[in-house]
Amino acid sequence: AERRVAAPSDSQLLSVPGHPRREADPARNSMALLLLLVAGLLRPGAPSPTPEPGCPSCHPPMEPEMLEAVKRHILSLLQMQDRPNITHTVPRAAMVSALRKLHAGRVRDDGNLEIPDMDGHSLPPPGNSAESSAEIISFAETDDVTASRVRLSFAIANEGNQNLLVFQSNLWLYLKLPEVMDKSRRKIRIKVHFQDAFNPGKTNVVEKKVDIRRSGWHTFPLTEAVQSLFEEGERRLNLEVQCDGCGEYSVIPVYVDPGEESHRPFLVVHARLADNKHRIRKRGLECDGRTNLCCRQQFYIDFRLIGWNDWIIAPAGYYGNYCEGSCPAYLAGVPGSASSFHTAVVNQYRMRGLNPGTVNSCCIPTKLSTMSMLYFDDEYNIVKRDVPNMIVEECGCA
Repeated sequence: AERRVAAPSDSQLLSVPGHPRREADPARNSMALLLLLVAGLLRPGAPSPTPEPGCPSCHPPMEPEMLEAVKRHILSLLQMQDRPNITHTVPRAAMVSALRKLHAGRVRDDGNLEIPDMDGHSLPPPGNSAESSAEIISFAETDDVTASRVRLSFAIANEGNQNLLVFQSNLWLYLKLPEVMDKSRRKIRIKVHFQDAFNPGKTNVVEKKVDIRRSGWHTFPLTEAVQSLFEEGERRLNLEVQCDGCGEYSVIPVYVDPGEESHRPFLVVHARLADNKHRIRKRGLECDGRTNLCCRQQFYIDFRLIGWNDWIIAPAGYYGNYCEGSCPAYLAGVPGSASSFHTAVVNQYRMRGLNPGTVNSCCIPTKLSTMSMLYFDDEYNIVKRDVPNMIVEECGCA
């Protein structure tokens, strides 16, 4: 059985028009969420499910509370305190062009994006890798253009990127030739200057010779510059791009031009984040309405219906599955991890009023899997992140 829910837009839940928005504290938010859950469940006139003695997960959670808990869970795993405040959209031509170059998806004839493995279901569990990955796409802004050089600026939000280890980063630059020119080879030299993060008085240079026969994209490695930026806690990368020979050979680097949005320069960052996996035995049983034993209940959230489709590009929704059901003595003792979100949040409010000494074995997640997400951050960068332990695949008793 699968539950699908609709909810008020997040603008109704997370902000008050005309009031300044205060910075959120993750620990306080988590505690506030638990207090709200308990208060909501104990409010006068509210239905009060009565779990079997010693079995806090023998009844399904109330959908509104579960929905809010899952939303906080998603933001927590993305290392966000709140959802991004999207006030305008990135030009679609620029976004589509960047995604095409990254092979992150393909564009259908109707203009919609198809992202492999991002339909709301999980990816196959990564083998023995102990790392999750992230990709960030940042589009250039510029305020200074001359005949020979240009200054490009990339804003990369700090939130969620503090613990990333950059293993590859490239500047993508489109070099254009007039259509009437012949196709003979032209050799130019591109220099990308950036300030040393650890020595403000020093300027580093990435230099590359480029042979050009036709208009097209070219990449320039900036791994060191971006990693230094993250380590210093900075949020803006400023580059100065110089082209030697462009004027002589009629080569036109495309920078920030409203008429050339599909060729806007962009920065791609590939990074890793260490993650500790839990290896536990599992028992897989789907909740089908015919059993009261520990099982997995599917719980699907459509991002469009909760007002999150303005910042989440893909997937269209999330399977916030959870575990429910009884754990009789013969199913008890299955080793598991009590550190997952579902145990820490869902089961805490289910256990209200119960004596811990009377609590028996609980139905908890025993297999969690990774999900890829493609979304905008606060700086309108496109981020692709593979989030581990995102989806409950199987449940068991522990």
